[in-house]
Amino acid sequence: AISNMPQLLLGRAAGLQATMASAQPGGKVNMSIRGAGDPIYVVDGVVMPNNSLESGGGGAVTVIPSGISRSGLAGLNPEDIESIEILKDASASIYGIGAANGVILITTKKGKEGDLKVSYDGSYSVVENYRYPEPLNAQEYMELVNVFNKEQYLWNNKMIPYGSKQYDNKWTAPFSDSQIATAQTTNWKDLVLRTGSISNHNVNISGGNKLINYYVSGNYFNQEGSFSHSTMERYALRSNVVLQLAPFIKLTSTANVNRNTYNNPLVGGTSVGRGAQAAGALTAALTYPPYIPVRDENGNYSTFLNVPNAIAMEDIMDETSTKGTYLNFIADFDIIKNMLMVKLLYGNNNESTRRSVFIPSYVYFDQMYKSRGNLGEDGRDNDTFEATMSFMKNFGNILAMDAVVGIGKYINSGNGLNVAYDGQHDAIANDNLSSVTGVRSPGSYRYKDEKRSQFIRANFDVLDRYVVAATLRRDGTDKFFPDKKYALFPSVSFAWKISNESFLKSLSWLDLLKIRGSYGETGSDNP
Repeated sequence: AISNMPQLLLGRAAGLQATMASAQPGGKVNMSIRGAGDPIYVVDGVVMPNNSLESGGGGAVTVIPSGISRSGLAGLNPEDIESIEILKDASASIYGIGAANGVILITTKKGKEGDLKVSYDGSYSVVENYRYPEPLNAQEYMELVNVFNKEQYLWNNKMIPYGSKQYDNKWTAPFSDSQIATAQTTNWKDLVLRTGSISNHNVNISGGNKLINYYVSGNYFNQEGSFSHSTMERYALRSNVVLQLAPFIKLTSTANVNRNTYNNPLVGGTSVGRGAQAAGALTAALTYPPYIPVRDENGNYSTFLNVPNAIAMEDIMDETSTKGTYLNFIADFDIIKNMLMVKLLYGNNNESTRRSVFIPSYVYFDQMYKSRGNLGEDGRDNDTFEATMSFMKNFGNILAMDAVVGIGKYINSGNGLNVAYDGQHDAIANDNLSSVTGVRSPGSYRYKDEKRSQFIRANFDVLDRYVVAATLRRDGTDKFFPDKKYALFPSVSFAWKISNESFLKSLSWLDLLKIRGSYGETGSDNP
C-alpha cells in the first residue's frame, strides 16, 4: 500500500538508505546512496525532478503550518514499474553533473508478444498511529491543577514545607468540588487522530505481436490519512506502445497522465516561527486541557490562552491539486544488426499545481479573528533531447567491446504566481479576490535553464576475465555563458570476473579499483 516510487525502496537495496520523512499521504522518503545527498531519477532514459512541485501557503500573511512534505514522481504508479537499478560513482558518471549523489534508473512495463491480457489487482489497507500516552480526564486534570496551585501558593508565601511559616488557610482552589464533579471530558487527541485507510486499484491491458506491443494501465489511489483533514486521491493513466516499423526501425512511445488532489495536513511548525499562537492542530490538541469543551455555551469555538482550537482548524481550507503529463518518444535504428545501433529520444515532463488556502474569520488563529488566504499556481516543464550511437563487437575470444557515444540537450523552465491577502467574506473565500477589503500581497517568478552535453562510454572485456570501463561526459551552458562554461566528468574503473561468471552484468561496473576526477567550471561558486 504505497503511493509513490521512493516508498517502494524502503529496506529494499544494500547501500541505499531510505527513511520515511513524513507519514502523510504521498509522504516524502529521504534517499541516500552510500551516505550522499538526493540522487537523480531517470525514467525510461529521461531525467525527472526528484522533488514534488508545491505552491506556497501565504507566508507571513496566513502563517499556515508548514506541514507539506511529499515525494517526487507522484504521478508514476508503482505498479507500472518493471525494474529499478541503483548506480553510484563510476557507473553513474555517464549522467554528468547531476549524478554526483547517484542515479536511480527506473524502467516501466511494456507489452510482450502474446494474446490480449487484462488484469486487475486491488487492495484496501488500514493505517493506525503509534500509541500516544493517554491524557488525564477532566476530573484528574482539575484535581491535579488544584494540587499544583496550592503547592505554588505555599512556595510563594514560604509556608511549610517550603518555609517556616504556618499555613494561613487563605488559599482558594481554582476548581470547586461541584465544578470537578460535573466536568465533561474532551479527548482532544482522539478528535484529531484517526484510523486511516488506503484504497488502491489497478487495471492493465497488454499484449502484442511481431509488429506491435502495447501496455495500457489505469490506477485509482485514495488515502485517508491518520490525521484529520489529511487525504490524497490520484487518477493515473499510462500507455507504452512499441512498433516494429521495419526490420531495422523500432518506435516506442510512452504517455503518462495523472491528476492528484490533496487535503494538506495542518501539522508541523509555522512557516515563520510564530510558536504556540499558530501551532499545528496536533500540537494544539495536546495543549488544550480536557475540561474545555470544543464549543462554549454560545456555540462558538472555545479558546485556551493564545493557542488555536484544534477542531476549529479543521475549518481552515488548505487544498492542493496537481496535474502531470509525461511523454517519451524513442526511435531505434539497427544500422548493422547486433553491432551498430542509433537511438533518438525525446522526453517531456510537464507539471502544474494549484494551492488554495483560506482561514475563516471565526477561527481564532495567530491571536486574531481575521479572514486570510492565499491562492498560488506553479508549473514546470522539463525537455530532454538525446541522440546516441552504440557499437558492440567481439574480436575473437580476446576482446569484447561495448561503446556508446551521444549528445544531449536538456531544457528546464518554470513559473509561478501567488496572491496572499486578508479581509475577505467567509462565503466567498478564494472565489473572487477582487472583493478583498484588506491587504493584497502578490508575487511571481520565472526561470529557464539549458544544458548541452556530449558523452562517451566504453567497456572492454579482455579474455572474458578483466573488465575496463571508461566514461567521459561534458556538460556545457554555452547559450547563457558566452565564455563557454563547462564541466568534464571522466572516470575509469577496472574489475575482474570470478570463476569466469559474468556477474558484472547485474552490477554494472564493479569499481573495486577506480580512478575518478572532475575539473572545469560550471558558472557558479560550487563546481
